Amino acid sequence: AFAAFVGNCTDDAEGSRSQAFKLYGTTVHVDGTVDVSETIDVAFAEGAYEKPVEISITGGTLSGGSSARIFTVGNAASMNFSAMLFSNGSAVGGNGGAISLESPTAKVCADNCTFSGNTANNGGAIHVGAGLMTAVNCAFTGNIAQKCGGSINAEGSSATVFLNKCKLSGNKAGDWGTAVNIESGSTFAANGSVFYGNVSSGSNLSKTIGIGDINRRTTVYLLWIPALILPL
Repeated sequence: AFAAFVGNCTDDAEGSRSQAFKLYGTTVHVDGTVDVSETIDVAFAEGAYEKPVEISITGGTLSGGSSARIFTVGNAASMNFSAMLFSNGSAVGGNGGAISLESPTAKVCADNCTFSGNTANNGGAIHVGAGLMTAVNCAFTGNIAQKCGGSINAEGSSATVFLNKCKLSGNKAGDWGTAVNIESGSTFAANGSVFYGNVSSGSNLSKTIGIGDINRRTTVYLLWIPALILPL
């Protein structure tokens, strides 16, 4: 029921106009654990009610059951998560095991959340192809990327990631960015965050934060120095 309720906002049928309107500013509380068997796509449908989608979800656990990405956030959609656990999301062969942002107008803010045990090709927990990802007081533990970005991967000039007082530990990547990978053109900022015990199964063992070609305007800020990056 939860997935059906949220998913309705992506339909462009006449009936979705009122649903899209209702979803603006909606707060959903998750009680216990909800298993997500299919990815929940959240986006503003062209032709629906002329108002962007904004949803807040609090509490509980969302699990992908090691078979599905939990959320894809698209055009003009804002998602706010608070005090939640995202676990066992899977996008093997794809990007972002728990969440993938895929539009310049997509926004996700996670506050006091934990991302654990998620897997993907790039960005074990979160992939930002475009849009803004903000995490505050969040923990990223035990996430795995087959390629880059054990917990987070960002790529493209419209991709921005901001971490504030987060802890990233025990994540694993096959190549660049055992904790975070920032591709060419993306923007990344970390304020008072700790990176510890993240490992690579590939050749770039020391690249806790993988950074793309700096000649292509990749921007990285480490604020409140030191944003703590500890060896194993």
